[in-house]
Amino acid sequence: MSQSNSKNNEKILESYIEFMQYKSLSEKTILANKRVIERFLLDEFGGYKINKNQVRSLVMKLKHNLSQTTVYSYINIIKKFYDFMIDFDLFTLENPFADIKIKLITNKSVNVLYDIEIHKIYKYLEVNNDGLTKYHLFLFDLFFSTGIRLSEAVNLKIFNFDFEQKMINVIGKGNKERVVAYGEKFNNILLSYIKLRESLMTFNKKYHSSFLVDFSNAEPINASKIYSMIVEIGKKTGVNLYPHLLRHSFATSLLENGCDLRYVQELLGHSSVQTTQIIYTCTIKTKTKNNI
Repeated sequence: MSQSNSKNNEKILESYIEFMQYKSLSEKTILANKRVIERFLLDEFGGYKINKNQVRSLVMKLKHNLSQTTVYSYINIIKKFYDFMIDFDLFTLENPFADIKIKLITNKSVNVLYDIEIHKIYKYLEVNNDGLTKYHLFLFDLFFSTGIRLSEAVNLKIFNFDFEQKMINVIGKGNKERVVAYGEKFNNILLSYIKLRESLMTFNKKYHSSFLVDFSNAEPINASKIYSMIVEIGKKTGVNLYPHLLRHSFATSLLENGCDLRYVQELLGHSSVQTTQIIYTCTIKTKTKNNI
């Protein structure tokens, strides 16, 4: 590989890193993406122009050496990288991974919304006000952006937040503590909520540390009202929506965007990575040899 090609490849990768930062992906996720692209494209093939036989060989190699969930994450990282290059005219050929069919399958007892469905709900909440408020949008964003449980959200205190580092200290099952990071997008709506909360507390002369408050009286909001507000969003958007569905959707979105399974386990507060793996499995299919 020539020096000019090498520099061009590095420049494209740097552009992709900036794109992921713009999307508010975590530093761990961005680093994971970078390492996969470097290892399985630049180190393996010396660049991004690879043929379908090379793709098939890579997929077989990964499936032979790694767990199914890890292969799923790696292929999805690479696939999304090519989509980025094509969308920004940095790659003039077809996506060589287009024939790799990837699907994240949750446990039969688990429902999930994928990114495209989540995006539609966000879009609806941002432009419609037919009985739904900004608080509806905030609660929806809270559950999807953090993956916390309803009980954990109700018990959050204002001092559990590190607004500078964009982290939440969450008390989970069995009083186990974990730290959940959140991105810039949620941070913006969070800061707006904090200002509104302060105004409500002052107006109603309330003095408590509960993070989530009832907008009617500034008292700590109860779980049933939060649940009802999330269900109400679902009714308006035609989705059987509830808080735990957003928790599963949060985890699925992370895995689809290349996040490591163990990091997802930490964010969810699962006691072991096996628990996470049982819930979130995947299938990876390639077309027949004659078609690939």
